[in-house]
Amino acid sequence: YFSQCVFPNYGVLDGGGGSKTAALYRLSNQNDILGALATDAAIYADPNIYITSPNSTGTARCAEALSEINTAWGNVKSDWLKEVEAKVAGDSSIDPATIGTGSLGQEVIRHYFPLASDPYKVLQNIAVGHLMRDAALLYGAKYGDTTETAANLATKSTMSGWVTTARVFGSIVHVMRNLFEGLIYGLSCLLPIAVAVGGLAPLGTYLRILLWLQLWVPFYVLLNLFGDMEMQRAMNQLVAGSADGGPTVKQWLEVGEKAQLSLAYIGSLSFVVPSFAWGLLKGGEYAMSTAVNAMSSGSGAAQTASSI
Repeated sequence: YFSQCVFPNYGVLDGGGGSKTAALYRLSNQNDILGALATDAAIYADPNIYITSPNSTGTARCAEALSEINTAWGNVKSDWLKEVEAKVAGDSSIDPATIGTGSLGQEVIRHYFPLASDPYKVLQNIAVGHLMRDAALLYGAKYGDTTETAANLATKSTMSGWVTTARVFGSIVHVMRNLFEGLIYGLSCLLPIAVAVGGLAPLGTYLRILLWLQLWVPFYVLLNLFGDMEMQRAMNQLVAGSADGGPTVKQWLEVGEKAQLSLAYIGSLSFVVPSFAWGLLKGGEYAMSTAVNAMSSGSGAAQTASSI
């Protein structure tokens, strides 16, 4: 619908006061995409264009597409909402019987969009906005600047790869750390033998590795806090200026790109947390050694001065 009925109308606009310009402004700044399309339905209702439709005939005119989209949304809304609520619930203590009823979804929407008058309308707008963005990328690749489109797709793919990799690493880092920590604790029974044979050096190594593992936790806490702050800042920008708290296309694209980029580079930092922890440990060890040496040399100088 977007690539065949909507976007071709904006190849050439009709000036600041033209109907197409006003329709494009409403489409970009109204927090109800389907409502904006219905307001300017005459612009998009080309009777000679047929598009694929899930109705009995398999096709529909552009003028009929909006009602078909609303019908399709009504058919998939419950399943889509159930999938969203299942992802939000995760492994928490939420009663599984409530998943898919809409209560959890409404709670989440009202948490992020407290001014939303209709949570389901916000979900519908988000779903349509996703499809609209994908359609814009495909339309630009077919009729627009292929170099710019390729760059946008490459950037999106790279950021998605960072986020996915960070999620995979985050899912195994707890197991990996617990495995290392259990191994260290298990080897503690051999520590007296190691100290008897090698002196205090094995004890220092043991304590150094144990402290290194413990330093992972505050680094990940700070990383998660920074990610939450970035997402909260993005969400605050998303709801700012909206009458009922729903996102407009313009806000959504700007903030969505910023949020995705923030999560991508924050996720990429998750790999280096063990290295940061080891660097902090070695830096602290060097600082303590320098401080002890300075204190030792200082006390020796003071003792020499007093004797003179």
